[in-house]
Amino acid sequence: MKSIKLFILSVLATISATAQQVTFEYNLHLENKNVACYNIIETKNDEVFFVGKYGNLNSNNSGGIIIKLNSYGQLVDSLNISIDNRALRFTQIVEDTDNTLIVNGISSDTTLEKYNGSIELFRFDTQLNNLQKNSIHVSDFHNISSYMNSLDSNDFVISGSRFMGTVPPPDTRFNYRINSNLDSVYSFQGQNAATGCFYTKQINDTTFWMLISLKRSILTDTLFRSTGEMGFLPYDITEDYWIKWDSDSSFYLIGDFINDDGNHEIGLLRMLHPMDTTGHIFKTISAEDTISFPAPFGVDFKCKDSVFFGGTKNFWVFPDNTPSYYVLRQTDSLLNTRWERFYGGDANYTLWSVFATKDGGCLMGGIRHDFSYPDGQTDAYVLKVNSQGIVTHTLENPGIEMHEAIVFPNPGRSCINIRVAAQYAECTFRLYDINGVLIMEKELKGSLSEIDATFLKPATYIYKVFNTKGLSETGKWVKR
Repeated sequence: MKSIKLFILSVLATISATAQQVTFEYNLHLENKNVACYNIIETKNDEVFFVGKYGNLNSNNSGGIIIKLNSYGQLVDSLNISIDNRALRFTQIVEDTDNTLIVNGISSDTTLEKYNGSIELFRFDTQLNNLQKNSIHVSDFHNISSYMNSLDSNDFVISGSRFMGTVPPPDTRFNYRINSNLDSVYSFQGQNAATGCFYTKQINDTTFWMLISLKRSILTDTLFRSTGEMGFLPYDITEDYWIKWDSDSSFYLIGDFINDDGNHEIGLLRMLHPMDTTGHIFKTISAEDTISFPAPFGVDFKCKDSVFFGGTKNFWVFPDNTPSYYVLRQTDSLLNTRWERFYGGDANYTLWSVFATKDGGCLMGGIRHDFSYPDGQTDAYVLKVNSQGIVTHTLENPGIEMHEAIVFPNPGRSCINIRVAAQYAECTFRLYDINGVLIMEKELKGSLSEIDATFLKPATYIYKVFNTKGLSETGKWVKR
């Protein structure tokens, strides 16, 4: 195993501070490398840490990275860890006691299939000194995924899925109880298909609750053996979940929701009891013609009445030259929308993690693919917004664009779709030719509208989306 300080070739950091709240964006670019941010946190000392991976283009080999920023988004320190003949990625970071951090990673061989999956656990101090490490081999068969959840004691649970070597790969769950020395106290290896585990919660001294595949939940004993009790999530929230508990029995969940038309939307769920679905609230962040996908660590709050949900608008599995956006929504405790914002459109963005900050704002971390990059090359991209979802810019550093309305596809042919932020019930859409002559005006209601564009000649047009409540978006739309 090798630990080296990263030589940062290119970093974009745009910072703005008011009397109370700091906003910033941070873009980590390594020449001819793939870089990703998978999980991000703010510590009690107001430091920001994120973890991910980096590796060569067109290579299955990779190393895990951990980046330390100060509260203004400026680089303080960085570390890369690699394992000989293994592909390593850091997927999760949590703040432990005594100014230490625990990092959860996954390693595999360097084949495309990622066989021989192992959990790689690290404890660092906040100066990024490696204090402890443990490697737990999980599967000879295929890839694995894993999630780290704290218990009532100083122990924690690593839960996840083993993907066997068939197509499509059936997933089987595993659970490891890890003590403060990062040693596995005991484990469970499931044998039944479609039981991959996404989240584990200790209910009491004798019972654990788990969210597993096919939107099911189960209760287990302290050795992770199922007691036979099972529940189901309401609605077709399929997988890719993340959960934030607000009490011992109730939680907020974000997941992938398949609507009646087969489109992917972001499902938001408020469950009042983990096994009883009679008390719940459900909302969606809708898609229509594009895929909206939840961030794997996509829900967080500091105050229970200000909940942040995040995902990707116009998501695609592999970064390409399609414009996409970080999407962030803030709700009250009953999932009523306060505001919704879209960030990006100038590149391909994929949001992985949100973290509610102590000043009422939110950190977002993920991946950015600039259209000028070679295919597949990505940067790690971090955005800090204030409590209103605003990124404050200067004229010298204009930074990422924030939107409250998106016009797509752009370029387009037969129709114009307008996606308006959820806080606006109605608005006006105007389209002008390049000389400023008004071509059409439509009154829109709801968050999604489609306008016929077949009669328009191929050209570049100017659009404006606005209302009297503060919405004002302008831009160019191209008819092919």
